[in-house]
Amino acid sequence: MKITENRLRRLIRSLLLESFKSEDIGLIKGVIDKLNFASKELIDDLHQEQEEDDFYIYIVDKLDKAVKESGSGFKYLDEGAFRAVYAVPSQDWVLKLASSVEGAMINKQEVEMSDGVHGLGARDIFVKVYDYDKFNELPWWVICQRVIPLTEVEDIELLKKVFPTFWNFLNSVTNKENIYYLDIVNDVCSFTGFISRILIKCIIKSQKVKKPTKDDKGWDYLYDKQKPPYYSKLSYKGLSEKMIYNAVKQNFGGELLPFEEISFGSDIKKLSQGLAYVGTTDLHDGNIGIVKSINPSPEDIIILDFDVES
Repeated sequence: MKITENRLRRLIRSLLLESFKSEDIGLIKGVIDKLNFASKELIDDLHQEQEEDDFYIYIVDKLDKAVKESGSGFKYLDEGAFRAVYAVPSQDWVLKLASSVEGAMINKQEVEMSDGVHGLGARDIFVKVYDYDKFNELPWWVICQRVIPLTEVEDIELLKKVFPTFWNFLNSVTNKENIYYLDIVNDVCSFTGFISRILIKCIIKSQKVKKPTKDDKGWDYLYDKQKPPYYSKLSYKGLSEKMIYNAVKQNFGGELLPFEEISFGSDIKKLSQGLAYVGTTDLHDGNIGIVKSINPSPEDIIILDFDVES
């Protein structure tokens, strides 16, 4: 029997859920039932009052109330511009609840990322999505893997194992009196900031421009007014070892061993594969994280949120 792509994705999510303990699966399914019931109740009420167009006005508060009254022990963790994050203490998953249509669109993007729509490398470096809102047209909630942001990591030895190349870069600084070196090597927060700063520089460098074609909107204006390198169309060319090396060398004012003498680890490989076709305009040490692991390694690197650039 031929397995369709959608069926394969459902099978993968089912296997991910089965990796939880039975009581955890029951908790997740109970939450999902309550969220779906809240959506159905709202839709039915609006239909009865002939106010279906007001769905977007009420859905956020309706789902938020369902979470808080679920009796599942949810605690508020954090909130961004478009979503709130809830978690049950001791659980290795979180619930992301959209607070606007934009948030629901981001949820949809994350589901696609987890499904491998933007490549397997991007899928493997992104948080695992265990389940999501299939009741509504847009996914107003997602249940996904819980990740420890770098901003909350205080163990420098752990970071050395997960980001070995970035630590190798520090050992490759030729002037140990370099003020930037001294700051980074002696402080965990400075080291995590160094990692995110280098990645941000590389992401920006990786965006290259294309000359507009006559099919582009406003082509005449772009051609006459927006001379290179300010054309509006962007394409993404991914990361490379050389690109990362150059960013680090610039960071230390050129005081770094030659490229050929740098030892690149699998952290760079995972980041390069994960960001090969997808960049992110929101890459910072609060958006880069690691998962709990008995044997910490670069395989634990996770990007929490993506803005698709490809």
